[in-house]
Amino acid sequence: MVEHRLRHSFPTVDNKGILTYGGSQQLSDSAVIRKCGCGVVAAADLFIYLQRFHAGCTSELLESTAAIRPIPLESYNGILRALCRRFFPVTPPFGINGLGLVCGMNLFFVCSGYRFRAQWGVKYSMLWESIAKMLDMDIPVVIAVGPNLPCFWQNNQTGLYTRLPDGSYRKIGAVKAHYMSVTALDGEWLTVSSWGHKYYISRRDYDMYVRTHSNGLVCNIAYIKPV
Repeated sequence: MVEHRLRHSFPTVDNKGILTYGGSQQLSDSAVIRKCGCGVVAAADLFIYLQRFHAGCTSELLESTAAIRPIPLESYNGILRALCRRFFPVTPPFGINGLGLVCGMNLFFVCSGYRFRAQWGVKYSMLWESIAKMLDMDIPVVIAVGPNLPCFWQNNQTGLYTRLPDGSYRKIGAVKAHYMSVTALDGEWLTVSSWGHKYYISRRDYDMYVRTHSNGLVCNIAYIKPV
């Protein structure tokens, strides 16, 4: 079994001495970001990771995050607000769709001189292979668990798991209409950052959710490659 994972540590945020795993919209000082800013958080963590570990990625906006250390919460929240103003117009209560997300990413890449380009979605049969390819290039993967379709008001969700000391997994939550960052793919399991925590998602659960409650257009990834 081949494991695919990022080569370096994922960004952490210092919340009064408690370190998160990636950013958390729940810790934002903006009501809009708290409600529907998960895509902006995933994009911010991606940009910070690229700045830290990929040559030629230097953004003035992210200058304070270049050192590999926890990011003070106040600084991180300031970055989220700036990204919303300049690149990601979040619209309550829906947030931002996949096309809007990658348009904002590409505008950021151009403005900051990052030599990457993003597209929304890959052919669903190639989803897991594409995630593995990005991780092998040391690029975090922004993945969406889309809304219920066509009945978007329904509350069907896919599971979030924690890994127990004996290596087994226990379901501790569920999610829909949400962006997360994938940091590893190990056989059946994705390691993801969501709300500042490390969770695991079963590929089988995700595929079942797509087939029965949503579709592969909105349940997909921001595919990013160097240019």
